[in-house]
Amino acid sequence: MSRFQSFPVAELPVGIRLGCAVYDEHNTKLLAAGLAISDQLVQALHRREVTSVLVSTTDIGRMQAFRPQGQSKHPLPDREIDIAPTENDFSREMDQNLNAWLRPAADRVGPKFSDRVKKILDGTYDEEWVEHLATAHELQVTQLEQVGRSVVRGGSEQVLALTEGCAEVIDRILNDVDAFTCLGGNPNGGEYPGRHCLHTAMLAISIGTSFGCDHEQLRNLTIGCLMHDLAMLEVDQYTLKSRKVLDANEFREITKHPVRIFDLLETHLDHVPEAARMVAYQMHERFDGSGYPRQRQGCEIHLLARIAAVADSFVALVAPRPHRNGLLAYYAVAKLLKDASAGRFDPQIVRHLLQAVSLFPLGSYIELNDNRVARVLRTTPKYDRPVIEMWERGSVSAHGAVVDLSHEPDLRVMRPLPALR
Repeated sequence: MSRFQSFPVAELPVGIRLGCAVYDEHNTKLLAAGLAISDQLVQALHRREVTSVLVSTTDIGRMQAFRPQGQSKHPLPDREIDIAPTENDFSREMDQNLNAWLRPAADRVGPKFSDRVKKILDGTYDEEWVEHLATAHELQVTQLEQVGRSVVRGGSEQVLALTEGCAEVIDRILNDVDAFTCLGGNPNGGEYPGRHCLHTAMLAISIGTSFGCDHEQLRNLTIGCLMHDLAMLEVDQYTLKSRKVLDANEFREITKHPVRIFDLLETHLDHVPEAARMVAYQMHERFDGSGYPRQRQGCEIHLLARIAAVADSFVALVAPRPHRNGLLAYYAVAKLLKDASAGRFDPQIVRHLLQAVSLFPLGSYIELNDNRVARVLRTTPKYDRPVIEMWERGSVSAHGAVVDLSHEPDLRVMRPLPALR
């Protein structure tokens, strides 16, 4: 059954066809399911001074797909981590035989997956493909939410849904790598942790593809990312949804979840490949040893977990949370570059993040040096000169002029914008 929440009328995108009906705040139906939002509807709502409507969370996800949600320029200060000492049979086995667990699937044995991926050099995203991606994405978010709730209730057999469904996620990158990465790198703040896990998996696939991973490595990476935060559902939900920064004791509870996931999946953990387990276990470790749960560093951290760590951190930075706004994606990249320089992340992996999303990440809104505005569509080998869709300021319409900045030396990006105006 669909859940509904309030959504600003000013942000309703004209032309999108919604799967569920739209209601006003008094539960009066305004638009039937299956009909498209029109200019006439939006104008009529404005005339009636209706500022917000009730829209299904699935349709909100589709409306917000491919669009940045971050508004902030400044990340919260990094916190010192006080780690909760916790372990189980599975974590002890990995800790005692670390070198053996690091070797399997760390080296590519098959052909690079990037050889199969379609890289479109210019042009906007295909509208039918975008709609397909957004719809399939929202369906999978819902499925992950159901899997998570079932796992917490003891239904560990649901881990099969993660391992069997990961191939579908990976294959979505094949048609248009930039569209896939744009969707993955622009999460909204809803349905935590399912939405966060899926966006992290998608961005990790993009980074891993750029890095040269084969299909089996990407499969392990995806499974690990999809399962990594499910144990967060055991954390007190009031704590997770708090509008304040967590205190030290509350955050200590958070540091248990990379171990607790193995308790939740214990009876069906044999369906999870070893490398995927290492991703879920180690993706909150940091290259300089400042992470959790075991403060591993450098090559003590599985290669795929190092990729997942960068993807997870980017998605967490740009997604809105109850206690803070999300970052504009440019500032998220800037933070990760700074952290890599300080040793917190593998610098090689952060370089591949740049290759996957660019310095002004896919989907970002930007201002150019001639006062025009644009959104970033595609990456180029020059990190700061992507392919963009461009408009005159104040005249943003459905389709703008597509320009490859790597071929336009007189045009350059001046700054990121929180919205197109």
